[in-house]
Amino acid sequence: MWTKEKHEEYRIKVLTRAKLSYAIQNGKLTRQPCEICFNPKSDAHHSNYNEPLKVRFLCRFHHKQLHTYKDPNMPRANKQEIVTLIK
Repeated sequence: MWTKEKHEEYRIKVLTRAKLSYAIQNGKLTRQPCEICFNPKSDAHHSNYNEPLKVRFLCRFHHKQLHTYKDPNMPRANKQEIVTLIK
């Protein structure tokens, strides 16, 4: 059942996603590869919908994993892993 609170929460999510999409389209923000596995196909993950441009870029697999395990501290790739992948 939709309550006023649920409706407002949904409205904020929609507006936040629209702001992010607009920023990407206008070059204010560049879509990045997944910060864990470097897959170029990535989704933007909002930890806080009140900060529309503060996102983590994650591939679909890692984005789903983050939501499944609800782990906001999911590890990010470090510089050594990046160097290893480039070689």
